[in-house]
Amino acid sequence: MSETDESGRTQAIVKAKPAHPPGRAAQSILVALPDDEDRESITRALAAEGYTVFTASRAREALKLLKAADLDLIICDIRFPDRRGVDVLRLAHESHPQLPVLMVAAEGNVAQAVETMKEGAADYLVKPVEPRDFFTRVEKVLSESRKRQELLSLWQDASRRRAAPFIGESGRMMELFDQIRRVAPAKANVLIHGESGTGKELVARSLHTLSPRRERPFMAINCSAFPETLLESELFGHERGAFTGAVERRLGRFELANGGTVFLDEIGEMPLTMQAKLLRVIEEKEFMRLGGDRTIAVDVRIVAATHRDLEALAQNGRFREDLLYRLKVITIEVPPLRDRREDIPLLVEAFLREACEENHKAILGMAPEVTEQLMNYRWPGNVREIRNVIEQMVVLARTPTLTIADLPYPIRGVPPEPSPHGLQLLPGLSMAEIEKKVILATLSAHEGNRTQTAKILGIGLRTLQRKIKEYGLS
Repeated sequence: MSETDESGRTQAIVKAKPAHPPGRAAQSILVALPDDEDRESITRALAAEGYTVFTASRAREALKLLKAADLDLIICDIRFPDRRGVDVLRLAHESHPQLPVLMVAAEGNVAQAVETMKEGAADYLVKPVEPRDFFTRVEKVLSESRKRQELLSLWQDASRRRAAPFIGESGRMMELFDQIRRVAPAKANVLIHGESGTGKELVARSLHTLSPRRERPFMAINCSAFPETLLESELFGHERGAFTGAVERRLGRFELANGGTVFLDEIGEMPLTMQAKLLRVIEEKEFMRLGGDRTIAVDVRIVAATHRDLEALAQNGRFREDLLYRLKVITIEVPPLRDRREDIPLLVEAFLREACEENHKAILGMAPEVTEQLMNYRWPGNVREIRNVIEQMVVLARTPTLTIADLPYPIRGVPPEPSPHGLQLLPGLSMAEIEKKVILATLSAHEGNRTQTAKILGIGLRTLQRKIKEYGLS
């Protein structure tokens, strides 16, 4: 690529091929750049690295190749003679949602950066770029894309094996999928935390289905659905005559799940006396049926879930601290829907299709303003709520296309939600000002937790601490 400096000389974005290890799997890249020298220099460098390279000098050529070629990455200019580069980005994502696009511009422009990243650009480069930095960015984008594809393939395979059908392609969901993939093979107990309706049981079922215990039973029980005596019987079983109405022996969930997984939903509602008995089962790996006189050995993995703050409950004496640490060997956080709004269109599409099939309705789609209102709503009931709303709209729909009139009233009048924590990225801000605003907003969103903030921003804790000191943030 080229850039004209003050003396009128032209610099190439890729001047020499850096040393890279051989043996890279062949990948296809579309280089869509209007400047001939830019396009030729980057094409030569990528080809020398072993990539298969397609080229386009116009937006329409890029869109034709998008349909014809099997691509792994698009490197796209921000401007073309016939069309804006962001239009190519948008159309590419409509037809190939998983295809990463790396945008390139001749000069830094905050408004352009915000627009392209909002439209889903994987990265944003400003010419000229040093060769090593350029290839580092290309490799990073391709690596993240490969990881995303592997995770989605994993979930498709898990779904075929009756795992929970997660829906989502956002960064938060990719992190969740990756964590489940890494945690599933372990023997350690897991505590799943998340708001009501986020899919905690889906996480638990996926942990089981992707684990070596998949051929053994998965037994789920809601700890808030039973009084204490019945909960003990449900978990550990009872002998005949153990209590009034116990006319025969009954096996409990732990015994039935031997070799498999026991999922304890709403563990925060479990009475203290039952918590003590559960702790003993975890420590001793044995229990007695209610009314029984012999111990029964059991091998189960315990996955618990809650929407409550168990640490706060433990401090108040309402949850055993020793049990808490036995359960939370590994903790998985399930994000609320409002933190992954980019997944809402995917959820709507899936639930719309599902509701039409179950209710024998032929809905062709929905008006754009309906999708906009669904995106603006906060969804306090999370995925469960949006599923119910879509089904309600389908059942009550009078026309083949859903309109604003089909939305439930509380959602129909929802105004666009302001930027979180007052974050506004306006044209004219310097990169330092943007960085300061992003760090401050992320700190605020996570109640000042620097470790979590560094993780979300993808930087080291020391780097974050240095930035906080540099910008005078508290």
